[in-house]
Amino acid sequence: MTQPASVTFDGTDLVLWVPALESIEFPGLSELTDPAVLDMSCYFSDTGWAPTLSEAAITDNRLCSSTDFSGPGRKGYTIPLMYVFNPEDPTQDEARLTLVEDTLGYFVERPGVPFDEPLAAGDLVRCYAVKLGRQHEAGRTANSPWLIQQQAYLRPPGTTTALVEVAAS
Repeated sequence: MTQPASVTFDGTDLVLWVPALESIEFPGLSELTDPAVLDMSCYFSDTGWAPTLSEAAITDNRLCSSTDFSGPGRKGYTIPLMYVFNPEDPTQDEARLTLVEDTLGYFVERPGVPFDEPLAAGDLVRCYAVKLGRQHEAGRTANSPWLIQQQAYLRPPGTTTALVEVAAS
């Protein structure tokens, strides 16, 4: 078997804040390029976008067996956010001004493609429907930028179970 090529992570992750989507399974190109969409890619710190999945296990033991069996249970997502802010210049502070507590919206991630390459129909993305938690100033460290720490909470309809294609629209 030939070893498959890998894609370097650095600079190959586009993350958008999208105020409205008709369907997380079929996000439309016009929805993802709407003027209200905010490109978060350069606001997030290098560790500021890191959704994680936890999966509980269910026990499925049987009277007739001496083996313990299990299966997949509920899934949970943790979506911590860490992004730069600049209160002195509102044109460079869109993330803080947009991601207000209790706001509903969607994070849409396109992994593995240079972030500055235009989004196109057929690109693979993952969508997260979220409600935003409270912003808190973080990063009080020498030689570091000021950062906002915030939690995004998964809400119905949740997230796509796999990468989905951007629909032409």
